[in-house]
Amino acid sequence: MEISQSGTTWDDGLSLSLSGNRWNIVHGGDSNLYFGFDYSPKLCIEPDGDLVVFGDIISVGSCCDYIFKDNYKLPTLKELDHYINKNRCLPNMTINKGGKISFQAMQKELIEKTEEQTLYILQLHKRLEVLEKYFKTINGS
Repeated sequence: MEISQSGTTWDDGLSLSLSGNRWNIVHGGDSNLYFGFDYSPKLCIEPDGDLVVFGDIISVGSCCDYIFKDNYKLPTLKELDHYINKNRCLPNMTINKGGKISFQAMQKELIEKTEEQTLYILQLHKRLEVLEKYFKTINGS
């Protein structure tokens, strides 16, 4: 069935459209609620509460490249271990506090932790290189 610019209602649900092909809301026969632009579904809310996105989710805001700046205070592995043993979670993670979770905040925190892990891996790799060089010298290799 075509959705007219003035709006169309199905007998089993809801449909709404605005002029200029700007957006529409459709309650489909499958009990899902679809939101779309130019009459093409972009978002679906299912009866169980799941949110389905057709396409990319765009989050506006800055990312975490500050982790790689010289003035960033990366906790030592010992400090991190102590924090985890005491709190049973990673530091600075709001998703561990329960309640509502901001998608943008969660994304930022996960990228921050990934970048911190990268720095820890690089630190450990440098230590490993030093140990390998040491063992090569004492073994005469």
